[in-house]
Amino acid sequence: MNATLGVDGIVAQQLRFLDLLLEDPLRLDLDERAGKERFAGTVRVPQVGLFVLQKALTFQRRRERPKRYKDLAYLFDLTDESRGLQETIRHDIQRYSRKHGLPATTRRAVKGLLNECGSPDAAGVARVIEQTLASEVPARTYVSETFIQLAEILGARTPAG
Repeated sequence: MNATLGVDGIVAQQLRFLDLLLEDPLRLDLDERAGKERFAGTVRVPQVGLFVLQKALTFQRRRERPKRYKDLAYLFDLTDESRGLQETIRHDIQRYSRKHGLPATTRRAVKGLLNECGSPDAAGVARVIEQTLASEVPARTYVSETFIQLAEILGARTPAG
């Protein structure tokens, strides 16, 4: 699939599994100021678990390795235990799964995550570590364990696992 699609002179980016990001988004009311600029209104952001699911489903499709590794870094950052989001991610994915089922490619995505980052010596682990702040460099084992936990979350079909 090409990254962009042209229809009647309009070029649009084709995003796989975009419907995940549109499912019951969070609505945040903002009133922000920066100098003379002001924004007051509501913004919608994807549920964190569905953003993680969408990234997991699409990272392998990236032709450019640096973008693929950036996606893995996003996945690690969000699922890192220190963020305290794992249960929210699990809940979001399970709720979506009960309502719609998980995409058929989820097992392939889990396999890809484990191939790229499922062991401390995996190439993806090194690429994730390269993208962290020097003051926050995690151990390779910690990174791979985080991806194994994510694979378990993605493999969950029911609240009981």
